[in-house]
Amino acid sequence: PMFKFIPYTLKTLWRHRSRTFLTVSGSAVALFVFCFVGAVQEGMDDMQRRQAAKGSLVAFQANKFCPATSHLPQDYDQQIARLDGVREVFPVQVFTNNCRASLDVVVFYGVPPEKIRKARDFELASGSWSEFENHQDAAVVGRAVANRRGIQVGDKFSMGEGSNQLSVNVAGIFTSDDPSEENYIYTHLEFLQRRRGLNLVGTVTQIEVLLNDGVDPIAICREIDAKFRGGPVETDTRPKGVFQAKSLGDLTQLIGM
Repeated sequence: PMFKFIPYTLKTLWRHRSRTFLTVSGSAVALFVFCFVGAVQEGMDDMQRRQAAKGSLVAFQANKFCPATSHLPQDYDQQIARLDGVREVFPVQVFTNNCRASLDVVVFYGVPPEKIRKARDFELASGSWSEFENHQDAAVVGRAVANRRGIQVGDKFSMGEGSNQLSVNVAGIFTSDDPSEENYIYTHLEFLQRRRGLNLVGTVTQIEVLLNDGVDPIAICREIDAKFRGGPVETDTRPKGVFQAKSLGDLTQLIGM
């Protein structure tokens, strides 16, 4: 008996086509936004879970956000390395084309070349590690950045303009089990420290800390910050996933709204 109403329903929908179109399209947009926000939130949660599993911490200059404004003494890494429970420490210089000013952010990480494979689980899809390690202006590029920018091994990739321009020779394109890592470009620490118009030798943007299994990351964060509270530069140390989520604070607030 209920099927006898179907013709009347179809006639009503067809008679008020504008209303039907608005209802259907509005529902579709709402469903799309819901799925998009859910996917982004799940991606951020996954990023934090991965970093927590790795036992990674980031020490950044206190009360700073943009990488261009954070300057830690590079020798902090030696003092942190002596703490119980710390497995590996490496300094990082960060260069980015903006801070929250564009959706197409390109991030360069300058690290000591001999430590990159200890600190990251990378596989080269193409290129050569020796080419990267033996040339200071060489870089390995994440697959996501390479696809987005059309970068191939052997290319010279430049970003910025004038005195703020940075150019690297692409020695390899890497893949990672952590999709977020594929959005970065890695080059030599000293190359970023000595880039045109700057001399940042002796300072770094942040210091990354890898912990031994079973070590309480929050306790180590507090120990590091307490150690440098009376030093020349105070630190703000957090688990890496939390640090990355804080860097995406605007997006997090938008998702919450």
